[in-house]
Amino acid sequence: FIGSGQFALSKTPNSEKAFFLFQLFMAATSATIMSGAIAGRASIDVYYVCVVGISGFIFPVVTHWAWSEQGWLSPFAEPKDRVGHNTDDDICGYIDFAGSGCVHITGGMAALMGAWLIGPRTGRFEVPEAFEQSNQALIAIGVLILWFGWFGFNAGSTLDLLGDIAAKAAVTTTLSPCAAGLTALLYTRLLRNKWEIGQMLNCVLAGLVSITAGCPFVSDWASIIIGIAGALVYLVASRCIELARIDDPVNAIAIHGVCGIWGCLAVGIFGIKEDIQAFYSKCPNAKGNSTGMQFAIQLLGVVVIISWTVVMMGIILCTCKFLFGTLRITVEEEQYGMDQTEHMDESNHGRDGSSHGRKPPAKHYESNSSMKILNLTKPKDPERVSRPLSNLHTRFSKAEESSQPVLVQPSSKNDGGVHLANTPGEETKGGGGKSNSTNRQEMEQMSTEFDMKQIPKPRGIDVSQDGKVQPNGLPSSTLTL
Repeated sequence: FIGSGQFALSKTPNSEKAFFLFQLFMAATSATIMSGAIAGRASIDVYYVCVVGISGFIFPVVTHWAWSEQGWLSPFAEPKDRVGHNTDDDICGYIDFAGSGCVHITGGMAALMGAWLIGPRTGRFEVPEAFEQSNQALIAIGVLILWFGWFGFNAGSTLDLLGDIAAKAAVTTTLSPCAAGLTALLYTRLLRNKWEIGQMLNCVLAGLVSITAGCPFVSDWASIIIGIAGALVYLVASRCIELARIDDPVNAIAIHGVCGIWGCLAVGIFGIKEDIQAFYSKCPNAKGNSTGMQFAIQLLGVVVIISWTVVMMGIILCTCKFLFGTLRITVEEEQYGMDQTEHMDESNHGRDGSSHGRKPPAKHYESNSSMKILNLTKPKDPERVSRPLSNLHTRFSKAEESSQPVLVQPSSKNDGGVHLANTPGEETKGGGGKSNSTNRQEMEQMSTEFDMKQIPKPRGIDVSQDGKVQPNGLPSSTLTL
């Protein structure tokens, strides 16, 4: 069922350790898929437990079934030991060349369970515009890095980068994502009258996941069809997941889970028997897509992987809920940012004795009469008073009584400084309003010191004490206190 022997590399010859290293990174990939789906609200303690569970138990069992010489689904097993031998001795077992099922369905279903049980980020579906993609350039860089690594993922699964099968895998690994990306661009252009780069990049990944299972076994033209279909599968799945109010910040469930399912089934539709026979020595009479039996075996493998992963992840997450009391961080920690509350070093920020040694988030000052804002826009008046940003301490006690917000803006000088801007409705000079010097004097008289290090990250939303979520109406460059 789960295999035995060679635990912790015991009695493993050196000749097999390169293969172990390759599988190690397969396991790591499966575990990291989940991280994006639960980002921004899951407790880091819970994620650590999930990583151990996925990479140490869930993934190894799946790969034993599908890739081991003793696996009951495996094409590497003897015909009498694998599924399908009672109906047709020529059935080659479940074919998943580089892991559309073993890696991506496993990671995608783990992501689904995590996102569902942990719940959405605060305000995700109440104020969706506050959670839109913010940096297309970084997304594009990430996708290009993944695409480059995918050649090692797919072609490298032959364990022979100079072979004909590896060359075939590399070509289809290029064609499928290209077709998927172009499909997304045309789709968004025709339906939304926009060339949406974010959707195109996600569809490139969808095409890569879709071709992973059968990259050396399908023809070049079939890889293009698989990529196009993978893009459409992703677009539909992503929308359905959103309608189900499951919060997946990076669309890991749709890209890896759902497109992984399509990739496995595509082998039963487009798999060429001659190519399958050439790679699997124990499948000399494989029939590929010439009968429907291979598709049935692929479907069985998909159902088994989904069932195993969902059940085991449910057990792991429920156990974490029992042990830790919760699966997620607090609303205040969400707004303050997990970089500070989960990761910052004690020597730099100190601790107050609170649970997990986390520094409590800054107080969110909210008032019906005023909202204190740091408006990080370039000033228009170069004569305004500036001071170094690192030494700035803003005092808010008097501002609490004012009906106008206090604005602090960067200096126009290239010195990293800021200046104290006029409040809205006041003229700079000659308009009856207060001058810059007056504003500065008022700020200097305020008695409550506020350290700049306590400024939370912008999220585009405010959460009141009663838990009500509402947009703060601020552009992405402003920070609400």
